[in-house]
Amino acid sequence: MIRAKALAIDLDGTIAFKDSSLDPVCIEPLRSLVKEIPVIIATGNTVCYAMSAAVLLGTDRTVVAENGGVIRVGRDGIDIVNGSGERCRRAYGILQREMELEPLDWNLRKSDVALRRNIPADELSKRLAEIDPLLEVVDSGLALHIKDRRINKAEALKTLAEIVEIDLSDFAAIGDSNNDIEMLKEVGIGIAVGNASESLKKVATYVVEGVYGKGVIDAIGILKG
Repeated sequence: MIRAKALAIDLDGTIAFKDSSLDPVCIEPLRSLVKEIPVIIATGNTVCYAMSAAVLLGTDRTVVAENGGVIRVGRDGIDIVNGSGERCRRAYGILQREMELEPLDWNLRKSDVALRRNIPADELSKRLAEIDPLLEVVDSGLALHIKDRRINKAEALKTLAEIVEIDLSDFAAIGDSNNDIEMLKEVGIGIAVGNASESLKKVATYVVEGVYGKGVIDAIGILKG
């Protein structure tokens, strides 16, 4: 018997390597799990990338993208956009005149701004706080994200939990980065893969030894008891 009624799982650094290529070892185990419980991709990446992974894994294509800023329910669902992408872009407009910033997926993002990790996150955070205290910088391990501090993966899962009628305490979550912290703290079972940040490991219910896809397999083993 599965110890959770639904699973939220991160992509980059968890199912996928840091270059965003999927770790093939965990694909079949996740496909098998999808037959038993809903599996929801929860990523800092874009909706289109999340949907591509969902198709490969055989889920119903319900995804959380942009660190909780965008939710899509099912294959043909209309995107639910939280936070203020316009506000993030205004802040970026100021920052890019002062720092050497390289935006990522500019035309694909609706709720945040993603930047290449070529500057210190602390430096960017300090200046952003002066420009707009409602915004924050989150390091997903793949990119630096300028986002609404009120929005995160956990808040998005709360919305989804109501839609799918599964209590958040009955969710499990697997992740690797600091942008997964709120998610792992809010669900019933939070699992950090072996390559996770130390901050995430501190809030996880379980920390597995395996890294990337092998860590996902270890996590599935915990869920199956």
